[in-house]
Formats: sequence, C-alpha cells, structure tokens
Amino acid sequence: MAPGANLPSIQPHLCVKGGLDAISFYQSEFDAVSAFKEMANDGKRVLHASLARFDGTVMLHDEFPEFGGDVLAPPTCGGASVAINVNLQNPDDVDVAIANAVSTDAVVTLPPKASAAD
Repeated sequence: MAPGANLPSIQPHLCVKGGLDAISFYQSEFDAVSAFKEMANDGKRVLHASLARFDGTVMLHDEFPEFGGDVLAPPTCGGASVAINVNLQNPDDVDVAIANAVSTDAVVTLPPKASAAD
C-alpha cells in the first residue's frame, strides 16, 4: 500500500526469506496483486511490500536481523513468523492499545512510532 493511503486497522505482516520469490509465488498461485513494493538499500531484499487479494492486504518483507528485531523468517526461527501492524489514526488510541496489551502480559518488542505516511 502506498504511503499516505488509508490503512486498515489491522494488517498481517509476513516475514520471509526470498521476498521477491514469495511475491512471485503469491502472484502466481493466488492471483495476488503487488500493490506496493520497496526494496532495501542492498537491492536484494524486500523492505516493504503489500499484496492485495480476497478484499484484503498482506504486508511482506524479508528478514533484517541487522535491525535487532525478533521478527524472523520461519526457516530461521523454526516456526511461523507474523507481525501485525495496527494502524490507528489517533496517537492516543495507539497509547491505549499498547497499554492494554502490556497489561495482559504482552511484550512490546518494537515500540510504536509515527510512520512516514503520517
């Protein structure tokens, strides 16, 4: 999804190895449409991609262990990897959502911040 577009409230974000191959797979096997794609500075890995299908979108990216996050591709971590973007218009709503999650023992591994689209 292009920056500045109206974002859905909840958006699955798949972490993969071989992002370009994954996009090709979803396009050929599920008729997904690549609505947005941004490559990393190395020109090899997908930094952000948005695939549209079935009246919804799924974000997809290659793993970036150098960023220090804990969202890794399934082959790296030995299981499924999904990050969920929660896109709320009001920053106060973001604070409330994070507080509610933490109060139920969720661990915030990447604190919220305003995006370039804001």
